[in-house]
Amino acid sequence: MLMIAPADAATLPACLALLPATADPGAQHWAALIDGEIAGAGAMQWRGQNTPPGFGVTVFVRDGARRRGVGRALLAAMAAAADGETDGLWSADRYRDDAPAAAFLVRCGFVAGQRDVHSRIPLQGMQTQIEAIVARLEKTRRIPTGVATPTLRDAPLERTAMLIAAGFGQQPAQVLARLQRSLVDPFAVRLNPDVSTVIVEDGAVVGVLLAATTGDTASIDCNIVAPHRRRSYVNALQLYVASRRAAPLVTWIDYYSDSRVADTMNVAARGGGDIRFSEARYWRGLDGQAATAA
Repeated sequence: MLMIAPADAATLPACLALLPATADPGAQHWAALIDGEIAGAGAMQWRGQNTPPGFGVTVFVRDGARRRGVGRALLAAMAAAADGETDGLWSADRYRDDAPAAAFLVRCGFVAGQRDVHSRIPLQGMQTQIEAIVARLEKTRRIPTGVATPTLRDAPLERTAMLIAAGFGQQPAQVLARLQRSLVDPFAVRLNPDVSTVIVEDGAVVGVLLAATTGDTASIDCNIVAPHRRRSYVNALQLYVASRRAAPLVTWIDYYSDSRVADTMNVAARGGGDIRFSEARYWRGLDGQAATAA
């Protein structure tokens, strides 16, 4: 018999063993038991994420218990707990279109939200496109005077960590610890603090691009813009500055772009990039909310 219940002192260790990335004070866990044995686990973050608003959820089912309704039951339990508290549920992770997890979520009533499209682009080709965009922004005076573009090494780390944590639903202290470690051991956390770029406007951190460099390729670990500065100059400027910093080190960049933003999609298309894959987080409405996500 299948039973779903909030994790307690007896079942929480098993839940965390199945979902180690959810060991977070803001998460609640559910245990799925079949005949008294742990068959799977679910976790939900009790804080809003994305638009439309929703709580992030994660599910894991053990191999021997799959195709027995365990995952659906875990999602149903978390949806019942969240109903009335938010508009929907978001998958805590992003999935490629062809991933089994994406197909499972769709079967459970989730829809794909905003997509990140991943491309590999010759760095020179990307620079040509970004330089044209930044030149246009400068000509129309859409880049404020006095904007600072420090490397991560020279940036205000606490404010940088706060923006990243808010954007990705993470704990600021954990993000800050990773940023601090990158300054002394960049290989351990796969960040290059001298390429990674922060945008500071009037003392406030409004954009962060974290990048790693391996061999002849740079990869973007995080590219985030403060909500009130989205669809402004920030994204283009941090790409421009970071690409110039990376130029002496690499010839390729693994780049991802928001499918809703024409300028960043055009950078990949016109820069000679090859699309490698796209991925999305998935959303399901609660209490009659329409099953659509931006």
